[in-house]
Amino acid sequence: RTLIRLLSRGHAIAAELQRVADTLPAAISGVGPDAIRLAPVLPDFAVFRSEGAIDRVATTAEHVELDEESRELHAEHAKRLFRILVAIQKYAVDLARFFQDLDSGVYVSRSVEGVICDADGAQLAAEVVGLL
Repeated sequence: RTLIRLLSRGHAIAAELQRVADTLPAAISGVGPDAIRLAPVLPDFAVFRSEGAIDRVATTAEHVELDEESRELHAEHAKRLFRILVAIQKYAVDLARFFQDLDSGVYVSRSVEGVICDADGAQLAAEVVGLL
C-alpha cells in the first residue's frame, strides 16, 4: 500500500510538473522578446557556477527595476514551480525512508528482497524509483 501511495503521489507530481511546464511564461522558459529583455535578472543555472554571480544580478537601477517587474509578472508561476520542487524533494525523502524502513524491518512481513521477488512489488518498486 505504501508503494502504491508513493507511486500515486509521484504521478500527481509529474502531472503537475507537466501542467506547469505547459503554462510557463516565455520569459521564464528563455524564449521571446521578454526573455531577452529580462535576461539580466532571470539568469539560468550557470549563475550558480561562479562565486558572487547572484549578488551581481541586480546591481544597477535598471536591473533592480527589471527584477521588480519580473517579480510582479512571474510571482505566481515561480511559487507554483517552487511548490513542485518541494513536492519532488519530499517524494525523494519519503521514498528513501520507505526503503530504509523496509530494510530495517519496520514492515514485519515485508523485506526489500520480498518486494523485489514479488512480480507486483517489483513493478511498483521500479515505477516508484523511475519517477525520480
